[in-house]
Amino acid sequence: KIAAFEALFDLDLSAKSASLAEIGTTFGEAVKHAFGNGNSTVKTYDRTEPIGNSMIICSLTLQSSPLFKFEKEMSGDFKENYDEFFKAFTVAADAKLHIIIPDTDRKEMFMAVFKSFGRCLGVASSKNPAAKYANNILK
Repeated sequence: KIAAFEALFDLDLSAKSASLAEIGTTFGEAVKHAFGNGNSTVKTYDRTEPIGNSMIICSLTLQSSPLFKFEKEMSGDFKENYDEFFKAFTVAADAKLHIIIPDTDRKEMFMAVFKSFGRCLGVASSKNPAAKYANNILK
């Protein structure tokens, strides 16, 4: 919900039991549909965000071959959770997503990544008016 809020999307999400990959896939399908499913025009949006003590760089290319690149050394469940969500999102959305985070507090990182990602989607939707009217894409 953080990413949708930062992108100014009206998102109503409820899931009794869903993995991060399933949520990423669903969100990716909605983004693909909203931003021109089947449109051959490649569109790139990026956002650099100072959030707390962090500086996050997020670049999103829509209508491209799927790729997720996360530039930050991490280990354990934290990295796996990011990978699971964002890899599923990029495959479903046919998008390339690069997220770069310099050294930062791990506690701030989670919120900062999703805020930056959401704001990048917000830039994309502000430049694509049709995306604002893509209501009830997935049920």
